[in-house]
Amino acid sequence: MHGMNLSVLYMILSSLLFSGMSVCVRWASETLPISEIVFFRGFIGLMMILPILWIRRAPVWGTHHWKLIARGFCGFMALSLYFWSISKIPLATAVMLNYTSPLFVACLAPMILKEKFNWKIFTWIVIGFIGVLMIVNPQPGTLHSGQMVGLISGIFAALAYLSIGFFMQ
Repeated sequence: MHGMNLSVLYMILSSLLFSGMSVCVRWASETLPISEIVFFRGFIGLMMILPILWIRRAPVWGTHHWKLIARGFCGFMALSLYFWSISKIPLATAVMLNYTSPLFVACLAPMILKEKFNWKIFTWIVIGFIGVLMIVNPQPGTLHSGQMVGLISGIFAALAYLSIGFFMQ
């Protein structure tokens, strides 16, 4: 199989697995606290990554502890808020709000990574947020807390992504 075809296959598999995780979180949140779901998601991920670290002889705590802690905090907050929003609002809406992270990355990159501000990109960001508003369709005084939390999960996800670039500088 060619590299491109294999990449596409991996992307499809990844999308299916993330979708499955979101459905499982929704189902589990009916009987379990969100903190427990987040813990076990993190624990399972740790059990999957430890053998890779061991084989590569990579340090578990990295070489820049405070950077790893900051990145971990942003990722933890994004995941926790995302899972909470999944339990409170329609699954499709929670996923869409979490997937606003690229919009926030584009908004925050000039400030955090000192990238050049681009009006064309800014215009597309505004259009993207208008699309989000059209999907959420808030009426005056009806914005659900689950929607706000879902949007904030997108912000923390963006900060987690940006922290990688910031710490590489």
